[in-house]
Amino acid sequence: MSNQNDNFDFEVFAVEAIRYIDSIRSYQKDGAKTTESRINSFYRALGLPAVVPDDERELPNGRPDDFNNGNVQDLTFRSYKADLDERQGLYDKEIQDDEIADFMDKNAQNIKSGISKTSENRRRRGVLFPMIVDGRIHVFPQSRRIGGAFMSNKELKHGKISYNRPLIETILLVKLKGENIVDSSQQSDTSTAFNSSELKRVNENAEKRLGRTLNTIASFVEETVRSINGLRTDIGANVIPTVENVADQNHKIETSETRVGTFETMQLNQEAHDDLQNTVLSLFEFDDTTGYSTRNLKGDGLASIFIEMLVPTKKVKRNTNLLDRQLAKAKLNLKRAFRNLDLILGTFGAISGVDVLVVLSALYRLEPEYLVGLLNKESQDRLKALKGNIPAVQGAKPLAASISKLETEVTKIFDELTGYIKIVKHDEKIRHQDAEEEK
Repeated sequence: MSNQNDNFDFEVFAVEAIRYIDSIRSYQKDGAKTTESRINSFYRALGLPAVVPDDERELPNGRPDDFNNGNVQDLTFRSYKADLDERQGLYDKEIQDDEIADFMDKNAQNIKSGISKTSENRRRRGVLFPMIVDGRIHVFPQSRRIGGAFMSNKELKHGKISYNRPLIETILLVKLKGENIVDSSQQSDTSTAFNSSELKRVNENAEKRLGRTLNTIASFVEETVRSINGLRTDIGANVIPTVENVADQNHKIETSETRVGTFETMQLNQEAHDDLQNTVLSLFEFDDTTGYSTRNLKGDGLASIFIEMLVPTKKVKRNTNLLDRQLAKAKLNLKRAFRNLDLILGTFGAISGVDVLVVLSALYRLEPEYLVGLLNKESQDRLKALKGNIPAVQGAKPLAASISKLETEVTKIFDELTGYIKIVKHDEKIRHQDAEEEK
């Protein structure tokens, strides 16, 4: 689903975002299995506050590990332990049969499950809150680590590896571009000529674009659910989702014991018709001579044309091949539609493209004082060295208030998004109404 003004394609965005998140997840040293949830990996990439137990806080040199978690904060770990333990224990939870069978009916509209507090509505493989990095997870290999905000290129260099910068740094630099800079000689002529009113307009346009992008999600949800509803009338199969490779279209199809789709019914009827014709053709294979070899009326030339007129086997074969192609196409479309639904909801993948988009939008909406408040002292000092003691640094909000503000903004955007989405139910009456509207 594309935004006509900005050419935004949610499916492409979600796949790229989740693939990047997967590319920096921590793995066992043999590389066989991930040891980190997608949510934690995402939060590291953003540069959100990291919390670690007291006995893991310090390295031999007496300072937090900026490279394993670039934004380690002085937070009481025990207040987050239960939530982080649950998140870490759920991300690779096995998919149950009832989840597959009831996926559409239970999850089609549950777009807020990623932040739901009630157990029956929560996503089974982890929720977004609290918006904290689990600092107990040691990131391996080193190339998957994220540095602290506003580190220099030299500080990000560790041996032959340069760590990625956290996204919060980019967002702050965009929002603070018109603010002071300690060494103005490092600014380009274009940058210094950019006055505050122009910068304000750029920020306003960016927020509007994010708003328009969020609006496309509602249409994408409705289109995806409607597509699945239609396809499930065509084929009576269940889609077995994947936890590890949600961004790829490698879901499996499993024949349903309770439903038979239109194409499958047609295929069964076609097979029955084919069997009947083969039976009729076999009747032509008879011996009506004495002393000669068996005679078969199925032959070449006019005999073949004559028999085809009586029993049109070629047409039956064409119809069978057409049905096979239609069924195969419907299965591929159903796989893609279910993959898209998981990209929207994050039910099986533990994080969704909507989660990523909402959190990015929420971060951008925060006033600079709250963004700076999310950074640890080392990162704030580096920002001060870069920009000077600007209002965003002077007025930085307390860490707890900044985390609460971010979670409140995320909730607000999810509420807005839920309000945009038309209820698209999985039943015949609604599908009939949709069909009539499309006509």
